[in-house]
Amino acid sequence: MVDDDSDVIRRKKEAQRQRRLEPGEEDKLLRSAEPHLQALIVAALETCGRQGELLTLQWGDVSLARGEIILRAEHTKDRENRIIPVSSRFRKVLEMRRDNPAGVPFPSSAYVFGDAIGQRVGNVRRAWQTAVLRAHGHTPAWIWKKKTGPNDKGSTRLSPESEAAYRAINLHFHDLRHEGGSRLLEAGWPVHYVQHILGHASLQQTST
Repeated sequence: MVDDDSDVIRRKKEAQRQRRLEPGEEDKLLRSAEPHLQALIVAALETCGRQGELLTLQWGDVSLARGEIILRAEHTKDRENRIIPVSSRFRKVLEMRRDNPAGVPFPSSAYVFGDAIGQRVGNVRRAWQTAVLRAHGHTPAWIWKKKTGPNDKGSTRLSPESEAAYRAINLHFHDLRHEGGSRLLEAGWPVHYVQHILGHASLQQTST
């Protein structure tokens, strides 16, 4: 019951945000992002995938021949496989990332949006916050957060000033997913199709 309630809360929060990219904001983000994040931004806009779904995507679930990727149920929020078509823009990203630094194609077990050797990347929080701030004319400042326990290795976080600027901009990585879905609807794609792409449980959620 707790898990079900938590999922409902997460879905409500997801539906409540309606942040869209402003004109020119996408270009500014891409110019401010490092290459790995650039690729991930394009992927999120083109596939409407969640950050976790994209970071766990492996090459074995990519078929450039069929022009599709599979987001596996074990990594999706709705616990169902989703087959996503590969747009021409997304294809270019995949083709650029297909080979390792030695020019050899990654094995099927390697992660598409992994590091230079195909190992999984946990999250892109710092890279994202840095790109968002730079895209909006801010130079991010980071401070060291001390250890709070024996198992805590410590971490860095935005300074209070940078955190305030980031909150004011109010752009989350997850908003790229909503932006991608909105663009599909605006391009005339049927709402049922967009519902599948997003992995929504209801048409109402997609319409919102």
